[in-house]
This record gives sequence, structure tokens and C-alpha cells, in this order.
Amino acid sequence: MARKLPNKPVSEVRVLLSQCFRPWGTDDEYNTPLLTYEGSNFSPVDGIWAPRGVCNEVATHFIANNIPVYTMVLDNPSLEEFRDECAKGYDIIGVSSMTMTIKKARKMIETAKEACPEAVTMVGGYVTITPGIEEVGADYICREEGANFVRRFLGLPPVEKYRNPPGVSVVQQTTILNDAIPSPLQGGCYIALGLGCQRGCHFCASSHYFNKRYVPLLNTGEEVYQAMIESSEGLPERRFSIFEDNFSTHKKRNYELWELAREEFEKPFFFFSFNEIKSTNEYDPEMLAEMGCEVIFLGVETQAPGSTYFNQSKQGGLSPSEIRRLFARLHDAGIQTVAASIITGTDEHNYRQYWEDLNFNLSLGATFSQLSPAIAMPGTGYWNQCLTEGRIKVDYQSPDFDLKDWTKIGADILIPQVPKNAGRLETLFQVLNAFVTDSYQLGPDLFRVFAVKHHAAKKFRNSKSKVLRRKAEIYKEDCYQALPLLHLGSKRGFGVKNPKVRGWIKELQKDVIRFSGEPSAEMKERTHELERIAKREMKRKRRAVPDVRIEAVPERREYNVSSADMPL
Repeated sequence: MARKLPNKPVSEVRVLLSQCFRPWGTDDEYNTPLLTYEGSNFSPVDGIWAPRGVCNEVATHFIANNIPVYTMVLDNPSLEEFRDECAKGYDIIGVSSMTMTIKKARKMIETAKEACPEAVTMVGGYVTITPGIEEVGADYICREEGANFVRRFLGLPPVEKYRNPPGVSVVQQTTILNDAIPSPLQGGCYIALGLGCQRGCHFCASSHYFNKRYVPLLNTGEEVYQAMIESSEGLPERRFSIFEDNFSTHKKRNYELWELAREEFEKPFFFFSFNEIKSTNEYDPEMLAEMGCEVIFLGVETQAPGSTYFNQSKQGGLSPSEIRRLFARLHDAGIQTVAASIITGTDEHNYRQYWEDLNFNLSLGATFSQLSPAIAMPGTGYWNQCLTEGRIKVDYQSPDFDLKDWTKIGADILIPQVPKNAGRLETLFQVLNAFVTDSYQLGPDLFRVFAVKHHAAKKFRNSKSKVLRRKAEIYKEDCYQALPLLHLGSKRGFGVKNPKVRGWIKELQKDVIRFSGEPSAEMKERTHELERIAKREMKRKRRAVPDVRIEAVPERREYNVSSADMPL
């Protein structure tokens, strides 16, 4: 029989929600060296120039801010810190996890039951569609939107109006130069607008988790605008990471947001969003920039029709040249792009198609590139297809199967399925080649960012739009402050191996000086200091696996949503 809460008023219930425990990136019972949980490193082969930062499990904060009871949220606790917190006495203890951290989740549920035996335990997140989830031992498994799951357990009605948590960062402070200095590429506050996606891509875990449905959390532009204002209150900038699989498809809501956001010219919005090619192409890029779009993630995947990873509805019939023009138009409006390309290992992928997809990806000139093999993740249509065909080689039904083996899925880039047209080892080498080729030909992501910002600073300095003029001022200052980094990037021996790339970085540096002014004496001294740091860091052995491990910073936050703010 499922466990129930003790007989007490709901207002007296105490809840503990936690991310899986640190450390990350170690080789032990619960980790592998590649399970770093880094959330800002699209191009690990960029060496000392790769921005790095550890993720927070932000969904727990969203749940906490939508249940009217006392809730403690832990980010990156140690197992001992989690145990100590459980011992303080809670009625519900929930753990958020992914497939790669399923063994950590099991240990935490075991620890919670030992330290607080009277508590009801729950586990949620994408881990809940992983074979073996029952072994975690939680009393309840949440396979849906978490706030209403907890509210229903408490006997409360569904949320009438969702509230985003204030000032919760998705990625902890990012760094460069092997964690030696703070990165100029900043993260943002968590803003959730909706869950799932109706496109139902064969490979997408998020879409299949929500049964190919979209679950709206905020419905109007006014609601999104107010959430951004409230979440960034008291912060020096209004920067956000929007959690929604397909931001660009909600046009009515986004036009409403644009009307409001373009009036916030003194303190404008900047945000990252997940978009699709088809609907993004239907916007005026300058309107998107006024709205707040700063970085747009676009799923390119493959140009091979009929591929497991090709979704015609997302690309909308656009030709390769039209997609290239879309990326160019976004860059021209000062919007950075992430080209999400799964460039090898699909069922239809052969050697020729690999090179066609890789060269197409390079031709986009994207600011960032997310390159990966096709991976059949549990719960997706692709996983079920491969399972039916007997092509899943992760023997999770074996009595000897260790839940830690799931850390290899995605983290160690183990391909659980057998590709049809290439071996698994060959597929991994192709992905590594894609990373190296992208970084060599286009240069480290960091410098591509400043190229886009500098262009926007010049283009919009005299714009009729107040918000674009203000953004031009901000980008101008960003690029001026980046002069020491541009100086190092243009010099041989500091990790930028392509002389042509060093050349365009040098030209960018010169143009920033022409536009913004000569570097000050203080900045010149800073340049010398960074050069000393960079020389030291270049001596470290660099691999695709960072040899300098970022330590996650444990954080804790209390939520005590009153019944007046959110009625019982």
C-alpha cells in the first residue's frame, strides 16, 4: 500500500526537494569522468576558451514556488549534506534526477528513508522513464508536471496561475581559461513557459515524456512579461533561460510580449530560447531582438529526408540555402545561434551523408554548435523502435546490470543502439571529428559571440528603436571589456590553431578599438595578467575531457508560499 502523509493540516507539511548529490566528473561508484554536469560547454575541444559552468536542477525551484507549504530546495549537495537535511524532519522528500544519475537517485532515496523514516519519498524528472526506475525505491514516481503532482498528493486543487521562482540561475557562474577567471558569457534566470512539444520528433525525450503534447504554464505575453520582471527584481540585468521546447511557435503570446518588452529600454530583456527553423523564419529578426532574444537554439539535426532525425514540420520545407539565410539574418540582428546538429549514427546515415551534414552545419556559421551522435534514449520512439528490432545493447535486464551503467548514456556518449550504417566506435570518432573541425574552421565559440555583439553594436547605435539602441550600448561595452581576450585569441600559442581564425579575431580586435576607443592603461595591465594565466593554463594537458574539474557550489533556498499568495 502506498505510504500516506501523517494526519496534520496541509499548512504544516514540510517538503524537501533536491538535485542529485555532488561531486561530478569523478571516477567512482556513482560517476564517470565525463559526467561533469556542465551546462555551458557546447564545444569542449575549445580548450581554455570553452565556457564552463555547473547546472542547477531548476525544476525543483519551480515546484517549490507553486505549492503552498514550507519547502527547502538543495542544489548540488554532498550526500552527507543531504542526509543532515533529511534528519531535520520532513513529510515529503523528493529527488530530481536524469537517466545518467539514476544510481545517485537510488542512494538518495535510501539515505532519506534512513535519516527520516516517517517521510514519503518521491522521484521525478526524465529518470522516471528509464528501465530500472523501480529499483530506486521511491514511494511515488512523478511522470508529469511536478507542482500539480505534489498538490494532488496533498489533496489540493491544480495550480490556477503558475509562478516562476525569483532569481534562480540555470548555470552557476561560468568560467574560462580552465576555470581560472569568470567567463564574460553570462547565464540567466530560469523561466518556464511550457512543457513538452507537439512535434513529436522520433528521438526527443521531452516530447515523448509528455506524450507528444504541449503543456502550457504561462499563456499570455503579459504573464511572461510579469514573470520576467518578478524573477529579475533586484538583479543588475534581466537575463533569462527560457524553458520551453518550442518558443517560436507561440506567435500571439510572443507578439504581446514584444509590445511590452520593447518599452523596457532602460533595462532590456536578454534571453536564451529553444526554437524551430520553420516558425523562427516567420519573424522579423529585429523584432525578436527587441523582444529579448539573445541566443536562439535551432534544431538542424540533418538534411537527409526520411532520416530518423529529420522532421519536415520543423524545417517547414526550407531549402539549405534558405536555412543559411535565416542564420545570417539572425546574426545580422545581433542574435547568437546554437545549431543543434545530430550529425552521425542515424539509421539512414552513411559516410557521405555524414560529411554533407557536417559541411552544411559549418556553412551556417552558427555562434555555437551542439554536435552529438544519434542516441536512442529510454522512452523515445527511437528507443522503442530499436528495442523492437533487437538493436539495444545495454543489457539492463541482466541480473548483473549496475544502474551506474546508465551514466554512459549521454554522459560517456555510449551509443546504446547498434547503428545500421556504421559501427558505434566509428560513429563516436565522427562526432569527435565534427567538434575538432568546427572549432578549427570557425574558431572558439567565445570569439564568435563577440563578433555577433560587435556587429549589433555598430548596426543599432543609431536605431529608431530605443531598446535596440540601448542594447547596442551594452554590446559596445561588452566588446570593449573583451579586448584582452581578443588580443590573446589573435596570438599564436593560445589555443586558436587556425591562422585564418586568428586573423579575423585580430581584425575584430582592431575594429572594436576603432569603434570603442583605445584600451586604457588598466586594461593593458589586465591583458598582461591574462597572458600569464593563459600561458600557465596552456601547459595543462588538454583533452576532450576537461582535466580541470569544476567544483559544484552547494546552494539551498527556502520557499514558504503563503496561502494568501496561493490559496489552499
